[in-house]
Amino acid sequence: MSQRFVLCGLLALVFQLGDSTVSERQSSHAKPRTALRRGCAQLSWNELLWIAEIHSEGARKCLERFLAEEPKSVEGLLAAVLLEEWEKDPDREGELQVPRPLQQDSNCLRSPQIKREIETVKPHSIEFEVWVNRHGQARWARVVYRFPSIPAPLFEKCELEFALQQKYRPAWKGHRFVAHEFTFKVLLHYKTL
Repeated sequence: MSQRFVLCGLLALVFQLGDSTVSERQSSHAKPRTALRRGCAQLSWNELLWIAEIHSEGARKCLERFLAEEPKSVEGLLAAVLLEEWEKDPDREGELQVPRPLQQDSNCLRSPQIKREIETVKPHSIEFEVWVNRHGQARWARVVYRFPSIPAPLFEKCELEFALQQKYRPAWKGHRFVAHEFTFKVLLHYKTL
C-alpha cells in the first residue's frame, strides 16, 4: 500500500513539473504576444527579436510599422537591420550569421590624444573580438591580434569600450538568435588621420 502511495506521489510530481514547464514557456512568450496586441508601434528590444524569430509575413509588416514610427532609436536601428536581412534564409545549411553591430564609427580617432598615440605607435591593424549574447548585448571584448605587435593602449581601450557599450543584432542560426563572438578589424591609414 505504501509503495502505491509513493508511486502515485511521484507521478503527481512529474505531471506538476511538466505543467510548470509548459506554463513557464507560455509566460516567456506572453509579453511579446501582449505587445503585438497593443500594436507594433511600441515594441521593446526583446520584442523585436521575438518578432524576427517568428519570421512570418505579419511579423515583417509589424517591423515595418515599428520602423516607420521609431527610425532613429536603437530599436529602430535593430528593426532596420532585421528588415534588411529578412530575405536571407536562416536555415540554409545550418549557416550561422555572426552578430552585426548597429553603429560602425566609434569616433575614437577624433580624440587628439589618441591621434598622437596612433602617430607614435603606427599600428597597421588591430583585431578585436566581442562576445555577444542572444539579446544583442556585448559581454566581454578583447584584442586578439596586432600588427605590428606594439600596443596602442588609449586607442584599444576606446575601441573596446565602444564595442562593449553598443548593441548588436545577435548571431542568428536556424530561426533563433544565439550567443556568438563578433570579430572586427581596424585598419589604420595614416594619410587619412
